[in-house]
Amino acid sequence: MRLMSEAERVEKLWRDMDGKGPDECWRWHGLKNRTGYGLVQWTENGRRRAAVAHAFSYQLLRGDIPVGLELDHLCRNRWCVNPWHLEAVTHQENIRRGRTGAPNKSKTHCPSGHEYTEANTLYKERGKYIERHCRRCSSLHSMAYHKRNPGKKVQWDRDYHARKAEPRAIN
Repeated sequence: MRLMSEAERVEKLWRDMDGKGPDECWRWHGLKNRTGYGLVQWTENGRRRAAVAHAFSYQLLRGDIPVGLELDHLCRNRWCVNPWHLEAVTHQENIRRGRTGAPNKSKTHCPSGHEYTEANTLYKERGKYIERHCRRCSSLHSMAYHKRNPGKKVQWDRDYHARKAEPRAIN
């Protein structure tokens, strides 16, 4: 069982980034994922491994990330791997501080101008996120769809119920 040595980890980190001082952002020049975060890849025990570069840097230079917490870029630069620009926070706090969490939570009306009230708000779970949707807009979109596609839902309902009524073979 071969694990990456401390020296190999340090070399891998320093090879793909520009690090100056603890107050400046350390730009990651290596591989990035589609959301802009740096990626570190290596082979361990014959298997390819990967980690986000900022977490790799934090663990190498500051220690383990506490269980149940994630790293927040205080500098707001996803490509920065300076561990002193990172703070371990809860997921909820990270979202609140980010570009999407707080601005969306503070919105009182949907993009069409309908007020978000208890009666006019739908909540949909998407993985670990809960999305808020305007009930009035959802209804309008549904009506427009059925106007463009008459009979489509009715046909789907007939097909669904016909399939449910078919006898199933028992193996």
